[in-house]
Amino acid sequence: MTFIDSLLFGALISATDPVTILAIFSDLHVDVNLYALVFGESVLNDAVAIVLTSAIESYGGTSGGFETSAFFLAIVNFLWIFSMSFIIGSVMGCLTAILTKFTRLKDFPLLEAALFVLMSYSTFLMAEAADLTGKQIYRLFFFGFVSALLS
Repeated sequence: MTFIDSLLFGALISATDPVTILAIFSDLHVDVNLYALVFGESVLNDAVAIVLTSAIESYGGTSGGFETSAFFLAIVNFLWIFSMSFIIGSVMGCLTAILTKFTRLKDFPLLEAALFVLMSYSTFLMAEAADLTGKQIYRLFFFGFVSALLS
C-alpha cells in the first residue's frame, strides 16, 4: 500500500455517516435543532471527504510516495474549491434572499418556490462555468444557509 493509497483511504474513511444516529434521533423525537446540527455536520464531513479525495487523486504522485509539491498543490486545490463554493453559494443565497424579501413573491407561493429552485440550480450552472463540477455540496449548503439566514 503506497502513501497516496493511505491518504485516499484516510480521506474516504474520515467521512463518518451518522445515518444510524439520525434514525435514532427520529425515533426518540429529539430537538429539531440537534437533529439539524448533526445532519449539517454529516453533510460537511461528506463534502470535505469528496473534495479531499479528488485533491489527492489529482495531485497524487506517479511514484506513490510523498511529494512536497503535490502536497501543497492538493492543499491549494482544496482551499480553491472551498472558497469558490463559499463565494458562489453565498452570493446566490444573498440574491435569492433579496429577491424574496423585498418583492411581493410571498403572495405567489408557486412562483416563489420556482424561483428558489431556479436560483439553486443556477449555483450548479455557475459551478459548471467555473469548472468546479462534482463538488456541489458546499455550494448548496452555503446557498441554503445564507438564503435562510437573510430571508
